[in-house]
Amino acid sequence: MYFRFDCVHCGKSLRIREEDAGRKAHCPYCRKQIRVPDAPAAAAAGSAATAETSALARAAAQPAPQAQPARTASEAGASDGTNVNTLLSGAIGLGATVLFYLLLAPIKRTPLGDLFYGRGWVPPLEVFLMMWSAAILVLKYRKLSAQKESMLFDLLSSRLGEEITPENVHQFDRHVRELPTRPRDSFLITRVLRGLEHYRVRNSPTEVATILSSQSEIDSNAVQSSYTLLKVFIWAIPILGFIGTVQGLGVAVGGFAGNLDKAQDVAALKQSLGQTTSGLAVAFDTTFIALIMSLLLMIPASSLQKNEEDLLNWVDEYCNENLLKRLRDSGGPGLPNDKELIRAAIAAAMGVHHAELQAWTDKLEAIGSTVTRQVADGWNAMHEHMRYQHEQSVSQLAAAAGEVVDRQLANLKEIDSISQKVTSLQHEQMEQLKLASEVVDQQLRGMEQRARSHQELLEQQMGQAIHRSWEGLVQADQRSQSAHAEAASTMRQAAENVREHFAALDEALRSLNTTLGELGGKQVVIQAPPRKGWWPFGRRGDGGG
Repeated sequence: MYFRFDCVHCGKSLRIREEDAGRKAHCPYCRKQIRVPDAPAAAAAGSAATAETSALARAAAQPAPQAQPARTASEAGASDGTNVNTLLSGAIGLGATVLFYLLLAPIKRTPLGDLFYGRGWVPPLEVFLMMWSAAILVLKYRKLSAQKESMLFDLLSSRLGEEITPENVHQFDRHVRELPTRPRDSFLITRVLRGLEHYRVRNSPTEVATILSSQSEIDSNAVQSSYTLLKVFIWAIPILGFIGTVQGLGVAVGGFAGNLDKAQDVAALKQSLGQTTSGLAVAFDTTFIALIMSLLLMIPASSLQKNEEDLLNWVDEYCNENLLKRLRDSGGPGLPNDKELIRAAIAAAMGVHHAELQAWTDKLEAIGSTVTRQVADGWNAMHEHMRYQHEQSVSQLAAAAGEVVDRQLANLKEIDSISQKVTSLQHEQMEQLKLASEVVDQQLRGMEQRARSHQELLEQQMGQAIHRSWEGLVQADQRSQSAHAEAASTMRQAAENVREHFAALDEALRSLNTTLGELGGKQVVIQAPPRKGWWPFGRRGDGGG
């Protein structure tokens, strides 16, 4: 049920459903926000009915006008409350695309910027289609908001009459046309005007109901067709992503095949395979972006379409509650013949138009079927071609990857055998080094023992030589005092020889130490020279005398 209330700002009469009581809305006259009051109590219905009855009596007493003002082309045309300007939305989408890329320019070197700047021509086209679709959604949302505001108009005010009769229908028509909005911008106003016009001509509530039902289907078809371009964009964005992916796969596989022919070693093959893998990862970025964009568009588009369908249901409910049930059937005893004549004249006049409309409908259905079939065949052929190319690319990539894997396995086996040989050689070298170190250690210990024994022998020989020298001197002093001068001379000579012997011995020891330091781990064989001795009366051998 609906109830009437006045705007607290402009005082205009508004009408709204009882279930919307207590909510906030915008007045369609002054555009200010208002709060819908609670539904009036049933006790006030009697006084309201009395006032409306008196208003009905006053309206019936007023004479009907002789002629109605001609309707403008915009009012007579179809409802424009759901369709948006394609060129305007496209221009907005283009400007939004340029602005998006300008905002993204400072970070185009980042991974996010590279998704849109470094993937060729596909991402800019995807962004443009997304921005165009977003512009369509925004414009349609504004139209939907205006439609909801127009639902607050008190179109069929009870002040003009409780019932709508042929005598006061022109007052309701004039009241609706004086509202501060264009009829074509509102489903409700368009449908109410159509109902009032047909009632004024035919005076039949049944035919008005038929006309309103037909207008409801027209509005529903208009809403459905207004989303055609948007659905095409939502469908085309993923297709563009797949095209970019196929293009990237072709480039990556082609580059890998070219590098595979030129590669001669495993390192080059690994580098080429790495570049191909990175190219494949880049190729799927366009599909990733397209799927996200399609998802971001499909959710608000579906929600907006549901809201428009709910609005159409609201309009149907309003017409049933406030228009059809208030139409009076004006049939009388002297009018049946006139009604029949009027019905026959209208049927004759509309018959030609219905036939022409049916012919055009058949032609459009045939054209639509042909276009749909051709488009479907074209897309099926394109899909098969793309699938064939994709299978060829995948098979080539699989074959190339298998060949690379086989080569790598062979190289790994060769590397494994070489590694085993190197390990065996290292083990043998370690064993040889261990044996050599043991031999060197034994030689060093032998050299140390021989050097120690040689030093002891030299010390013993020096002691014996010194002892014999002193004994010879004592015996020479006791034997002859007469030969003192000769003995003194001999002693000096002996002393000099002893000093020379000690100097030679000291030099030999230092030379031995130096030689031992230089030889290190070498083996030295020392041969002692024959021992010489001195006697005061001459040189003697080892045997004495």
